[in-house]
Formats: sequence, C-alpha cells, structure tokens
Amino acid sequence: MVFGSGGSISALGFFLPWISFSCAEEQRVFTGAELAQEGSPELWLILVLGIVVAALAVFFLKGPQAAPEPIEKLDIESTKRQLAFERRHALGHFMVLLASLCGIGILITEYLQQMQNTEAELKALGHTLSVLDIRIEPGAWASSLGFCAGCIGSVLGLRAPPKRREDQRS
Repeated sequence: MVFGSGGSISALGFFLPWISFSCAEEQRVFTGAELAQEGSPELWLILVLGIVVAALAVFFLKGPQAAPEPIEKLDIESTKRQLAFERRHALGHFMVLLASLCGIGILITEYLQQMQNTEAELKALGHTLSVLDIRIEPGAWASSLGFCAGCIGSVLGLRAPPKRREDQRS
C-alpha cells in the first residue's frame, strides 16, 4: 500500500518547514500550516487530500478475508461478491489517483502563484528575486513526494489484479 504511506507523508509534511526566505540578516521559515493561515487557505487542501489518500488506503481498498476461488467454481452470490470487490478495488485506486493528482496540482499552482506575487512585490520596490535566498524545505518535498507515491501506487494497483488479504500473505 504505497499510496497509503504517501498520503500519510503528505499530511505530515504539511506541518514541517516548507519554504525559507533570507534577505540580508533576516531569515524566515514557514510551514505549510503557517502559509495556509497567512494568506493561502487553499493549502489546507494539501492536508485534507493527504488524509483522504491515507483513509482510502485503510477503508476503501480493504478486501474480504477469504481467498478468492476460481470463477468457474463460484456460485452466483460468490461471483457477485468477487465482482463487487474488484469494482471497489478499481474505484478506490482511481479515487487515490485523482486525489494525488489534485494535491500535486495545488502544490505546483501555489508555488508558481507565490513566486509570481513575490516577484511583483519586489519589482514594485525596485528589487529582483535574486535579493532573496528562497529555499524549498523538506516539508514541501515530503508533501510532493507523498502525492507522487500516491499516483504511482494507484496506477500500479490499477494494473495489477486485486488481491485479497490472505493472498498477500503468501
């Protein structure tokens, strides 16, 4: 369950330092939560999407306890349960993929928007971005990589046939 870990990492990364600015002798470090509180409320979606991805891994993709039987040997009710399990599996992976792609999109959009706003403010003061030493900190990388893991895990899960719990142990 690569994507479940990715969702947890994205959510935890939200509370770690995301970006640091230094100009002359002043240095400032912001976490994702601080950025969301100080003017970018859409960043709260990063936390929510990270939790959603992790929750989908726990609840939506959890399968029945019994090992699957060959379709030829199943009665109608067992076949219905098997098909429902396979549909739920595919839908869960698809939802994880969508949530992860949304998270990546929000991160990229917010980064580009913040850089553009900062550049405009500095230009109004007669400066350029080169006067600031801007660094992307580990929290932003963790959130980004967590959503990337969500995408990769969900695509791999969509390609692989669904396995029930007892199959995964063997």
